[in-house]
Amino acid sequence: MKYMYRRFITVNRWLRILLFISIISVLVIDLYLVHKPELFKNAAQLGTLYRNLCFAYITSFLFFFWNVHLQSYNAKVKSYQYVDNKVYNLRKMGVALVLSLEGKKIDTSLSKYPLPDVSEMFDLCYEVDPNQPLKFNYRPFQNWFELFDFINQETRRIVNELLIIKDVLDAELMTELINLTEYVDSLNRYHDSDVECKDLAERAVAIWDYAHACSVLSSKFEEKYIIYRDESWKYKQEDAIKYKRAQH
Repeated sequence: MKYMYRRFITVNRWLRILLFISIISVLVIDLYLVHKPELFKNAAQLGTLYRNLCFAYITSFLFFFWNVHLQSYNAKVKSYQYVDNKVYNLRKMGVALVLSLEGKKIDTSLSKYPLPDVSEMFDLCYEVDPNQPLKFNYRPFQNWFELFDFINQETRRIVNELLIIKDVLDAELMTELINLTEYVDSLNRYHDSDVECKDLAERAVAIWDYAHACSVLSSKFEEKYIIYRDESWKYKQEDAIKYKRAQH
């Protein structure tokens, strides 16, 4: 029963509201109004027409639910772990980028690293020489411009891998992915004169925007996809059992 409720509650809210109105309308007409005299001429004919429209919608909803929505729901459940890993990697890059400004590394849950506000980001960037070598997620880079190029390539690679399965992505998640590509493009945009800069102040807003976009993407994913998580683990356990059986 819990699994069927999850499948129903993930249907578009307005479709569910119209279904509720249609069912109530049919019940009111068949159980109450049918015994009442007409309020005006042709009221019975209009009531019959409305009742038929309600039945048509209920039938259409059931067809959509069983043949379209359930397939989409199951696809989201099965792809949950894949999308979760990709979103986590993007969130991790955003956090690691900010921590690199402080010369720190990720050593605990990502939720333990709140994003500084823009003014704090400027303070951090003023202290960083973009031409100095650094380490990002334990990987060395010759300078910050090389790091920005790496982040740009990795972000676009992950986003493209997610867009391959866009049919199972929520519309809001798609929007955040598009926003993220715009922010990473701004982060990686620089001119030859930038190598003469002694700090990263000019990149403070771009860095903050990118890290914030990664955080928003992660939050949207958790908000929209948490309902698929439990069943995703169930499928994962079933696959593990099948794999073990195949080994014997």
